[in-house]
Amino acid sequence: MKMLSADSISIIMPAFNAEKTITRAIESIQKQTYKNWQLIIVNDGSKDATQEIIQQKCREDGRIEGYLIENSGPSCARNYALEHAKGKWVAFCDADDWFTEEALETMVMAMHGDSCQLCACYYTSNCDNNDIVYWAGGKAILQFLTNPEIGGYLWNKLFLRKLIEIDKIRFEKDIFICEDLLFVIQYASGIQNCVVVPKKLYNYDVQPNGLTSTAFSMKKVTQLDALEKIVCVLLDNNNKVNLEIAKKLLVEKAIFIRRDATKAIRNGSLKRGTLEDKYIKEKTKKICRQYVKEYVLKSDFPTKFKGMMIAYCLV
Repeated sequence: MKMLSADSISIIMPAFNAEKTITRAIESIQKQTYKNWQLIIVNDGSKDATQEIIQQKCREDGRIEGYLIENSGPSCARNYALEHAKGKWVAFCDADDWFTEEALETMVMAMHGDSCQLCACYYTSNCDNNDIVYWAGGKAILQFLTNPEIGGYLWNKLFLRKLIEIDKIRFEKDIFICEDLLFVIQYASGIQNCVVVPKKLYNYDVQPNGLTSTAFSMKKVTQLDALEKIVCVLLDNNNKVNLEIAKKLLVEKAIFIRRDATKAIRNGSLKRGTLEDKYIKEKTKKICRQYVKEYVLKSDFPTKFKGMMIAYCLV
């Protein structure tokens, strides 16, 4: 493995059964105009040819490190990679996505050394405005919660590794959806500023069989745990605007999950009376009861949601 210089980037890539796409992802990093990087690929127990591809790429390029672990989910894979990260900055890339060639260089240049603690870019399209934007930490969190062109994702951002380590931020291994948003909010709550590059530097490939697009599963319920933790972070951060947004998002997700669980019972993919069914009911009932008085009185909260929320408080 090659020695890293002071301004290196550690790129973290979890991989699971990614034989069809991982070569494109790796080669997008090898083609970067910024050459000072360390790519850490953690094979999360793949059953296809992913491991063979990783091993071949490691032989070809000394900047690439490959690790094989038992299937534990993307959070565990990313945590494992963080323990091996040595760069000044940390970036993330999913095995089915890819960077544009100038992505890393553009974000590093925008960070101006470490005068900014976070850099974000667009991933849907270029912004109409070509000017770089600077946000305070609270404004950044607001955008991550509400702006779909930026989002609270990992892979369109560049983090300072020392801040991740100082704040001891890691991924929650039992959360499978919104675990990235939780990580980003935890990180952003401790920064002073964020720089935004108004360019599309990351290509996100929507997988038809991905977790967020598949049928109902208990893994989707874990986003409620993530959102509850985000509410706690923002409560400690004393930002009322962001806190209200996070609370509303938690309530809406609880309603959607309860509704989807009811549909899953009807179509037979979830059995009534099982431990999973009982857990979903108790989890969503707790959230609805906690916030029902507040949201029933809100004029901007949809009437349909109010009715559903009241119903879910009772059953």
